[in-house]
Amino acid sequence: LKAAITHQPKICQRRVRHILCRTGGHASAMFLCCREQRAPESELVGLSLDAKAAKAKATRHGQDGHGTGLVHLPASFEVDGTAPLREPPLKSGAVWFLQTKHYEGPLQDVSKVTLSIHLNGMRIRYSNNDKATRSLAWSPFAVVQANRFHNKKSDELWPQLRLFKVSDFQNGVSCLFLVNGRSGEEALHDRAEWVATASSAIRMLTLSLFPVFNVQTMPNNFQWTQTRVLAGHMLLFDLKGVTPVFCELHAPVDYTTSLMAYEDDTCTCLLANLIIDPDTKIVERLGVDSSCFTLNEHHFAARTVAEKTLWIRAISNIKVKLRHALLPTSDLELKCYRNAVEEQIAYLPSPRLPAMLTEEAPLLKRR
Repeated sequence: LKAAITHQPKICQRRVRHILCRTGGHASAMFLCCREQRAPESELVGLSLDAKAAKAKATRHGQDGHGTGLVHLPASFEVDGTAPLREPPLKSGAVWFLQTKHYEGPLQDVSKVTLSIHLNGMRIRYSNNDKATRSLAWSPFAVVQANRFHNKKSDELWPQLRLFKVSDFQNGVSCLFLVNGRSGEEALHDRAEWVATASSAIRMLTLSLFPVFNVQTMPNNFQWTQTRVLAGHMLLFDLKGVTPVFCELHAPVDYTTSLMAYEDDTCTCLLANLIIDPDTKIVERLGVDSSCFTLNEHHFAARTVAEKTLWIRAISNIKVKLRHALLPTSDLELKCYRNAVEEQIAYLPSPRLPAMLTEEAPLLKRR
């Protein structure tokens, strides 16, 4: 904990609550939740929240009953793969379920099953009822992929057979399915329907956890936000669930910069400070309509694929600047960075949940 605080040179915590995530008997402090923060004297302007500011904050997040967001932040959601599925299913039909030992290696079992895609998960029911029905309530970190056979020759040899896979790394589940059509064109069409239905359900689940917001580039009144280049809400992964956080990417000041994760858009409660340097690893989780990516060991889910692409591109450009640009960033350069980001923000879609789901949001249980 002391080491974590040491890496926050501009913020001193007087009272710190840390969330411990236990794995195999080992505990690690993943977040620093600072309910009271005190910056150096030169940065104290506007930091203390008086009664008026607290009331304004409550109003903005709907605590007075008139908010417009779907989720009242701060919030944290539990991911339970065994949670009940929402009826009725969006799509149901017969497919082949291909199983391997520990999700890798040669096939161990091929079974004809009835697959049902629900708004918050999927159910696998065996046709001959010789095995127990399996279900998965997925997380926002689930991805759907349209797969090929191991080589082009196999694809051409069995055109009526097409594969797709549903993976949820938060629940540790990966399921491979096969569609058997009467022709190659029918198989492609059937697989496309399965993939589109599953990916749309995951997108609706993800959207239900976000507040209504606009991606932004301009800082607020606090000194530590003045080098902001890009800011907006994302979902942050932990071992037991997901947490909506307000993320803020900074322009390079020294030979490193950071992605700051706050409790909300007031930027008064820091949850995590992720250092970005030229060696920072960014991994995009590939899948149909997948908005997940990994920054070093931290997993994020953006609201849409377009916003994920924007975050990845901005972080990648920051890494290039850290390698080759003259530092620190000048005011003129910072303005150019923001203008470039705003040009991309103008093309971002404005996603909204369907009216029928707005009253049910969020689709995960609060922790």
